[in-house]
Amino acid sequence: MVYRNATQRSTFVGDPMKNHQIVVIGSGPAALSVAVSLVETGVSVSIVAPDPFAAWVPNYGGWADQFPDDFAKNYFQQTYAAPCVRLSGSGGASERVLRGRYARIHKTKLQESYLSTLKEHAVSFFDTKVSTIESEGKKDHLQLESGQVLTADLVIDASGANSSFVQKQGKGKEAYQLAYGQTIQTKPHGFRCGEMRFMDFTPLQDNENIATFLYAMPLSHDTLFVEETVLATRQQVSFDFLKARLEMRLEQEGIDVTGVLDEEFCKIPLGLPLPKGQQRVIPFGAAASMVHPASGYLFSRVIATAPEIAKHIAANLGQQPKAELLKAVLNIIWPSSRRRTRELYMIGLEMLTRMDPKRNRDFFNAFFELPLESWRGFLDDTLTPYELGLTMSKMFALSKTGLRFSLVHNTVSHASEHLFKAVSPSFTRKERC
Repeated sequence: MVYRNATQRSTFVGDPMKNHQIVVIGSGPAALSVAVSLVETGVSVSIVAPDPFAAWVPNYGGWADQFPDDFAKNYFQQTYAAPCVRLSGSGGASERVLRGRYARIHKTKLQESYLSTLKEHAVSFFDTKVSTIESEGKKDHLQLESGQVLTADLVIDASGANSSFVQKQGKGKEAYQLAYGQTIQTKPHGFRCGEMRFMDFTPLQDNENIATFLYAMPLSHDTLFVEETVLATRQQVSFDFLKARLEMRLEQEGIDVTGVLDEEFCKIPLGLPLPKGQQRVIPFGAAASMVHPASGYLFSRVIATAPEIAKHIAANLGQQPKAELLKAVLNIIWPSSRRRTRELYMIGLEMLTRMDPKRNRDFFNAFFELPLESWRGFLDDTLTPYELGLTMSKMFALSKTGLRFSLVHNTVSHASEHLFKAVSPSFTRKERC
């Protein structure tokens, strides 16, 4: 049911004339995970997406203990017991092996499993886009580009960060994580069993003006997934630039590439404004600004949150006034504590977008000196506001003098609004989702 070629279509389509209990917009991991969670509670679902059966392009990974046991058993393609970071050039230290297993997700198997479950529950698919959504009483009317009109009790928008149907709290300052990746065939590459490169910031040239890092996963003795990434930036960075950096890095590593099996172009918006409390649709995934502002992580949070919101929707759809249901689900996605931690992460985002490569390496040298539960909690977005504040204080204590000055200057000059919101008692009352 999953197709590499976008011209191939499934005939598994729906009836536009019936009333659709819930319409999910989108067909990526966020959309399908919430759709599957809903049908497993007994709710009827329809999906609208331009090409709902096209194969997912991005590669997904995460720390193994962030996923439920059954997910790990079924959808981990590989795990790595020795993820490492490299933070300096040949003139100094260091390579650091991180504690914890890192997992590569079998995206094809996961997507096929989701689609199979949806087919078993007779989910309708509409191979098109939504043009407009109009609300009338308890119903939503979706005008599709195909000319069809769907009537639904509830709409979930999981179509991505650029949704036009989700109202946000202001505009925000655009920042991005950019990555260019390849799956490559090589002569034996020399990576040891269980080893992967989580972040390799080794400089490639003198006087570099932007920090990029290598992310590398061995798939076999002669196959690698490699990616050159800018963690967070507001500069204009091209994929051609990242591709050239990746090729230079592979040459320096002595990796003999014999073929490119696949390419990936990734641009992730960071620090997008939160959804407003009053919505016509329930946003989910990137549409709900769930991307971690400072690390770009989203996948594990989507997998964890989808069953929770599906359970609430199934229990309250038709029982709770629609406006209250929408607000309640938004508060599951963005409870007050998580909105506070987000403001602290936004301070980190402002710092990351302004650091030169040397300061960047100083930052991550201090970051990975933190206790495991602190740096992992920061990356995984599992810390309470108090724990995150304590982690940032420890980070400051571990930093070199120059980095300390940069941290203070950045917070005062560019992130004071986020700090104020994080500590203000009135913030979560005034801007409650």
